[in-house]
Amino acid sequence: MMMMMIMMMMMGMVMVVVMMVMMMMMMMMMMMMMMMMMMMMMMMMMMMVMVVVMMIMMMMMVMVVMVMVMVVVMMMMMMMMMMMMMMMMMMMMMMMMMMMMMWMVMLVVMMMMMMMMMMMMMMMMMMMMMMMMMIMMMMMMMMMMMTIK
Repeated sequence: MMMMMIMMMMMGMVMVVVMMVMMMMMMMMMMMMMMMMMMMMMMMMMMMVMVVVMMIMMMMMVMVVMVMVMVVVMMMMMMMMMMMMMMMMMMMMMMMMMMMMMWMVMLVVMMMMMMMMMMMMMMMMMMMMMMMMMIMMMMMMMMMMMTIK
């Protein structure tokens, strides 16, 4: 009988620990999600503002350089946000893996994350290049218009 009691107690302890770990993981997930949402919202707001400002500037047809700067700044912001998100994801993964103590899996995940970061960086660079090209083209067009006028 005593043995049974002890066994039950042990099982209970294990269950409690597992539950606690699960709860912690859930809380972390929730927090990360909230952070992501906030970041996204901030990004959206910034984008809106930037677009409006750019529109106004285009209407003015002056301060092309300013527009260029705006675009660059926007890109930088985007990159920063992406990096932050990536970092958060990595942190979350690390925490989860630490809890589970799956070292091999952790390594693989880290590798994957690195790859993803690289890809993101490449994409951002490409986007920047494209934007620059577009701006250059626009400037050329404006010049042409001026000359024609």
